[in-house]
Parts: sequence; C-alpha cells; structure tokens
Amino acid sequence: MNKKEEYTKLFESFLSRFLVILLGFGMIINVMMPDHKESARENRSLQMFPSITWSSIVDGSFAKDVDEWFSDQLIGRDQFIYVRYLMQKFTGQTEINDIYLTSKGLIEKVKEPNTEELERNIKAINDLYTRTGVTTLFMLAPNSATVNKDKLPWFSEGLDQESMITEVFNSLEDGIIPIDVTTTLKKHKSEYLYYKSDHHWTSLAAFYALMEASSDLGLGGIKEENYNIYPVTTSFRGTLAQSVGSLGYSDQINIYVPKEEPDYLFINEGEGSKGPSVYSSKALEGSDKYSVFMGGNTSLCRLEMNNKSKKHLLVIKDSYANCLVPMLIPYYRTITVVDPRYYYEDIRRVINADSITEILYLYNGNTFFQDRSLADMIESSLK
Repeated sequence: MNKKEEYTKLFESFLSRFLVILLGFGMIINVMMPDHKESARENRSLQMFPSITWSSIVDGSFAKDVDEWFSDQLIGRDQFIYVRYLMQKFTGQTEINDIYLTSKGLIEKVKEPNTEELERNIKAINDLYTRTGVTTLFMLAPNSATVNKDKLPWFSEGLDQESMITEVFNSLEDGIIPIDVTTTLKKHKSEYLYYKSDHHWTSLAAFYALMEASSDLGLGGIKEENYNIYPVTTSFRGTLAQSVGSLGYSDQINIYVPKEEPDYLFINEGEGSKGPSVYSSKALEGSDKYSVFMGGNTSLCRLEMNNKSKKHLLVIKDSYANCLVPMLIPYYRTITVVDPRYYYEDIRRVINADSITEILYLYNGNTFFQDRSLADMIESSLK
C-alpha cells in the first residue's frame, strides 16, 4: 500500500467515526426539537415524526418512516450534506447519488428504462393517434450525459441513450412525426445547453430544439433575432446541486420573449389562476427558480392568444417543455399544456373542447424512460 492509499484509508476511517458521532448527537437533538414541514433548499416536503400504531409496527412502516424522519429532520442537515460533499470530493470521488462531478458542472447519469412502462407509453401514444387522427409530433430530448459524453469521468459506463431514443422513434405509429434534436444539440455542445447545477436543459438548448422542430410544426424559419433574450437570474441552484450538497455552482436563467408577441392570457387551471404573463417573477424569489417558466409544473394550463392563427396546440410534457412553450406563443391561437403526472381527466375531452389541431409530446429521456403516468392518462381516456 503506497502513502496516498494509506492516507486515504486513514481519512475515510476518521470520516466514518466522525459521521457516527454526528448522527448520534443529531438523534438526541432531533427528539428535543420541533419538526420542519418543508425544505427550502430541496423544494420538497419533509417527513414528520410518524404516529405510533400497532399495525405500522407490525408491517414495518413505522421503522421505515422513522428512518426517513431522521434523515429529513437531522439538525444541521444542509450543512452536513455540504460537508459530506466536500469530503467525498476531496477523496477523489467523481460520482455521488448517480450524479457525475465534472469540470463543467454536475451531470445526471442516464437512467435505466422501465421496460414495461415504456412499452405501455408507446402503445398509448400510438393508440391516441389512431383513435383521434390529430397531427402528432414527438420530441424526446437527450440529457446532458448524452450530449456531453466526452465530459464524463473516463471510466464511467453509461447507457446509450441516443440508441434508446432511436428505438422509441422506430416504435411510433406511421404518421407520428419524430423530432430528433440529439444531433442538433451535439453540434452546439460547447455552448451553454445544460445547467451546471440542474438536470434541465437551458433556454438556449430549447431554442435550438425549436429551430429543429419548426419545419415539422409548420412554423417557417425561426431565428434568434425574432426574440428578445433577457437574463432573469444568475443565482439558480438546481436539483443536482441540492442533491449532492454542492455550493460551488450557480446558473443563469434566460427567457426568450418573441419580439412580435401578441397579447395573451395565461390560465393555470391547476392553480386556479390567470394573468397576462406566462412567467412567474415570484418564483425568482424562492429556491425553485426554474419555476419562472409557467409557474412550474401543474396539471393543465392554457394560453389564449389575440391573433389570427387557426392552429391549436396540445403539449403533453414533462418540465423540459416549460421553457420552450413560451417561445411558441406567436404561432398559435391557443396552446393547451398537460402534465400527465398531475392530470387525471379525459384527455380526449380536452382535444375536442380546445379544437386541437396538433399534439406535441415533449419529454426528456430520463423522465420518459421511467414515466408511469402517461399511459395511465391516455388509457383511461380511451376506455
């Protein structure tokens, strides 16, 4: 064993003992302190101390909930996560929680497909197309690990997401238009296409994707000079940084506002609100700054434009679509946006009620390959 390995082992041994002492001390303090309901840093609800019942003890759920409670309510949890991140990075780790630590930022690994759900989703998309006959397009965006493969640690063995995307496109019903943006994004991979601290693509990447899709969408030539580009924050710290505890990365969020943007009304049915802007300035004051786009994810929202377009678009999507949808405003009379993770109603009723002329599916690979909600929504509508 060389000197470096010896020092590493000694440091890891010290770290293990330090963490055990810290956890024990935290357990004692946690019992005495009130619980917190929310984590502003992680933008999620925290596990409260569970109720003690005989059934929960017998089925093991009480022990599981206590474990989650301790993990969520640990005193100094945010500082602990950050210290752990620094120690792991100091010892040479290049991957934490399926997130690569690279010189260009944090990059999420390509996720393993849920084969059963993937087959259901593709069948549901095909069935909805054959049953409605509405012009349908499918954009499946690659994740950063696919576009920035050369930035990953040299020993990493990631899945071939590009081939997985091609297989999905090949499985679509004839007539459904696949929109391949992987090649386009790879041509621009030296640019700011993905946030350093978050799993989303940037507005620039979404704009390049829209340029690729514009012909299939029948939008004509789309150029950067058609938009005013405004930076709305330079202090965005996304989910990847929150997950590993990194404080070293922050990102700039830009919005692309069409220069010839008509007056419009943004109706967020999921939140029960309406207003003249698709952007949420309030989101920039909180930790989830990506929610500046459309106020974040919601079940259903609509954009109603004051123009002469006869095109009515339905976007079925995950959060990658949120920064792209506002770029489409000048080209449609209405845009209806549905997130199947939160929408449980009849999607065919929406298609008919909103006079939909085109359906665009827009997902990122990691979400789509593990999604459990899309097929549920469509299948329930086709019964």
